[in-house]
Amino acid sequence: MSGILAITFCGITMKNYVEANISHKSHTTVKYALKMLSSSAETIIFMFLGVATVNNTHEWNTWFVLLTILFCTVFRIIGKYLVVTFVILRDRKVYF
Repeated sequence: MSGILAITFCGITMKNYVEANISHKSHTTVKYALKMLSSSAETIIFMFLGVATVNNTHEWNTWFVLLTILFCTVFRIIGKYLVVTFVILRDRKVYF
């Protein structure tokens, strides 16, 4: 996991420097090659997920489903109110 994060942040950091040092034609080529690579990777991941879903036997666990829905709802509400609070505090202006 840390390797994936390291590569991601390295790419984000290097983006500005690489774009300034290559030609426009090379930039366009790299841009579309990476789009094609990302689409291919996404397709392969969804194919593996589909095969894994069909091949494995599943056991229904009601408590797991209910707790997952409950926690997703609770943390979404908490996250929503935290973001709204920070936006309101950031945009609040003091008038004299």
